Amino acid sequence: MERLAIDAPNPYDPAEVAIHVARYASALPFAPGRRVLDSSCGEGYGSWLLAQRGAHHVTGTDISGEAIRTAQARFRSPIVSFVECSASKLTETFPEATFNLVVSLETIEHVDDPEEYLHALRRLATPDAVVIISCPNDHWYYPTGPGNPHHLRKYTLSEFQEITQRVFGTEVTWHLGTAMFGFVTEPLVEPTAQMPDTWPDSIGVPDTLMRVPSGPRHGPTEKNCSYFVGVWNAQQKVPNSGAWYSVGMDHRGQVLDSLDRVQALLDANVVLESNLTHAKLQAFVLENENALLASRVYFSSPLTHWKLRSRRLLINIIKKNPFIFSFAKYLRNLIQRYRSGAD
Repeated sequence: MERLAIDAPNPYDPAEVAIHVARYASALPFAPGRRVLDSSCGEGYGSWLLAQRGAHHVTGTDISGEAIRTAQARFRSPIVSFVECSASKLTETFPEATFNLVVSLETIEHVDDPEEYLHALRRLATPDAVVIISCPNDHWYYPTGPGNPHHLRKYTLSEFQEITQRVFGTEVTWHLGTAMFGFVTEPLVEPTAQMPDTWPDSIGVPDTLMRVPSGPRHGPTEKNCSYFVGVWNAQQKVPNSGAWYSVGMDHRGQVLDSLDRVQALLDANVVLESNLTHAKLQAFVLENENALLASRVYFSSPLTHWKLRSRRLLINIIKKNPFIFSFAKYLRNLIQRYRSGAD
């Protein structure tokens, strides 16, 4: 899903909500008392979360008028304003040094001139502003082909770091966004507490959520993570952050079963690749054997060799020319009928 739609007619999907809200979780600890720019805010849930965390004021901007209208209807607040504005028009819309927290999540991959966009964010930020920028790891989501049709380019972590640090400098901490899996103990509540109409009000932080080591086999890397996040000018430790949702054990079993199936397919592909390699090797050997036999025919009987080559050349010429091919077929049929009549 390219944009989390609050009023979508589709069934509520907590996984989609979690992957979008998790990006904002990185910014929430910096919100209290700040004037916030939420660039490309979508339908406004992230701006609302920043305001709930204690921001002085939050301004959400987005190029989509429909998204802004939904944000104004669903997340109206005295300390939140939503403005229809493209990324290229930010400096024309707001004065310089207006915001001391700038949040740009999953936007850089959409803009025509990413460096110009970053300079615009830099001009709107105060000198001491905290700047948080994220970017999807499209090389994992789309390993082959052009990638996401809504994105103008893919970024590796090093490419994302290079272009952002040219504008914002190297006083930055880097983070990886990835999936979360485990167990949680929570109060017994009615299932309706997690329905779409009430999910913003039900978002919260667990009292205790411990992290155990992932180990070398399962830990995220810049190659297999979901997205990259850079945080500039953070005067405090950037905490581990994210968003989670609870599921029943049946769903967990389905997830594990799916993972097992994926691994089985990967293993089968390895075997298939090995078999294909073996087949290619056999074809290479046969080709060389044929060449050796042909050379022996040539040396033992040059006349036979040239007869075979001439016949092969004639067949190729006939196949490539439709008129000659049709005439040859007609001539062959005529000869066959003549022979049948003679018999």
